[in-house]
Amino acid sequence: MKVAFSRRDRFLALFRKVRGNLGGRGPLRGAYRKVAEYQQNASPSLKVRAYGPVVESSRVDRGFPGWSKGFPPDFFANQQTIDSPECWVVDLPSAKVFTHRGSILSPDHRLLFDLSPQHSLRGTFEEVYRHHAMRRLVFPPREKVEGTVLSLLTPAGGNFFHWMTEVLPRLQLARWALPDLFERIELCLVNRDNGFAAKTLSWLGVPRGKIRVARDAEYLQADSLIVPSLPGVTNATPEWVLAWIRETFLPMAKAPESFQSAPWIYVARGKSPRRRILNEDEWIRHLESLGFTTIYPEDFSLEEQIWIFAHAEWVVGAHGAGLTNLIWCQSGTRVWEIFLNDHFTPAYWSISNTLGLSYHGARYSLSDSGRTSAGQVGQDVSLPVEEAGRDWAAFLEQTPFCAGSGDRK
Repeated sequence: MKVAFSRRDRFLALFRKVRGNLGGRGPLRGAYRKVAEYQQNASPSLKVRAYGPVVESSRVDRGFPGWSKGFPPDFFANQQTIDSPECWVVDLPSAKVFTHRGSILSPDHRLLFDLSPQHSLRGTFEEVYRHHAMRRLVFPPREKVEGTVLSLLTPAGGNFFHWMTEVLPRLQLARWALPDLFERIELCLVNRDNGFAAKTLSWLGVPRGKIRVARDAEYLQADSLIVPSLPGVTNATPEWVLAWIRETFLPMAKAPESFQSAPWIYVARGKSPRRRILNEDEWIRHLESLGFTTIYPEDFSLEEQIWIFAHAEWVVGAHGAGLTNLIWCQSGTRVWEIFLNDHFTPAYWSISNTLGLSYHGARYSLSDSGRTSAGQVGQDVSLPVEEAGRDWAAFLEQTPFCAGSGDRK
């Protein structure tokens, strides 16, 4: 199959030939598909130390939603079964970290592809030339760090969902592989260190003085770089991750002082920085007339969010990081997730299925496309409230509307 290269790609190839590697600051010399491939080519002095598998490979099987509308044909069938690879940890002498996304570069200035995920590539090595590190013409000056550095950097790792399902599980993989991890490392590179990030790192015992937030143009080389593999496939969180998160953090739940138990909750997006619902007030009035309580997750501490969702019987919300809190729900909790435009993922369907939640979804799109439009990911949108209300009524005709006080339709 022919691969179409852009003018930039052709210029980059020419630049490599003319300028060489500029002492490690020029374009990358290439890429290794897997760390094992680099290990075969590395000199004895740069021997890779591998630990694992720390967690065996597994399969994520997602049952079909109880009710759905507006998704592309066969979307749920095509996304139903996902194989999650085994998890491991490597210690790489003289390896480098590039940018806050956590791209890992070998000492011979090549990309380690399996340790450098980029969501747009979906793990396809044949498109490695599109990786942001491979398209870099000149790298910034390197910062050299004596000692050992742990990299937990992950694309979008500052987001609550990716933090909980990817960043923290990577930390736990490293702790399982290396029980003396915190004594061994000089630095722990993360995507953020405030809010929920600071709290969870503290709960897990990461020394505050060793935490460092990576910059956008981070370019660091350590004597020894510890990198855990990704804990699974993005948007298909493995069962072991959910079990570990619940076991670790559910005991931290704390009842909010100014919030009484509300079995039916609507997770609002009005205080989110992007992808807000322009007419959300109208939709809130409709749901509150049915007995729902509106919550803005930002108004509550993490301990309080855990408590609220652990006591919920119905959760309705538009797709967004706030629904990561479904992790705390009890088996049998009912979920109705709303997708707007062409931005839709199976992340919360996957979590719901693994935890035994009753998942339902509706998608309202401006087009019939089965593909996500990158331009729509962050835009504010309107919800067709009348149509959604009719769908909700039709949904309730098929699904008992239960709460602690009994049935309600």
